[in-house]
Amino acid sequence: MPVYSEPLPKDYLCKKLAENNSAKICIIGCGVCANISCSLYQGVNQPVMSIFFKPLAMNKEMDHLSNILQNEYHVTDSTVIMGLCKYTKKKEKSIQEVSNGADTVIVMSCPAGLKTVEAVLPDKKIIHGMKLKGFKSVEFKLKNSKWYLTDKSKK
Repeated sequence: MPVYSEPLPKDYLCKKLAENNSAKICIIGCGVCANISCSLYQGVNQPVMSIFFKPLAMNKEMDHLSNILQNEYHVTDSTVIMGLCKYTKKKEKSIQEVSNGADTVIVMSCPAGLKTVEAVLPDKKIIHGMKLKGFKSVEFKLKNSKWYLTDKSKK
């Protein structure tokens, strides 16, 4: 049962970026629960991820956010990390590499993923890009090498 979080409104994120005097931004997303959450938030009529575990819904959400922010800010980089809440040295290195050159990091994850990024990047401004809403019961189905899901809690 994944943690369910919804992306915060883009105008709210822009306000937070302005308050922090942000200029260079990177976006880090979680490829597990936050990816599932984005798929549910976007309407679950598109695949959640490919068979090779490419988190399609999170990539779509981050691309959308990046396009909005490009008008006022320089988005230096973005990445999706599978299971951002589980700290490993490899994830630490990925977080540090993607945030290099950014003064602010937007984290698209549950609060546990946010804590991981805060622990790895104590000297950067961190903005949480999602709001925790609870838990969801979902069911996955493989179709044409892509994973789709249905929200079992709506049945």
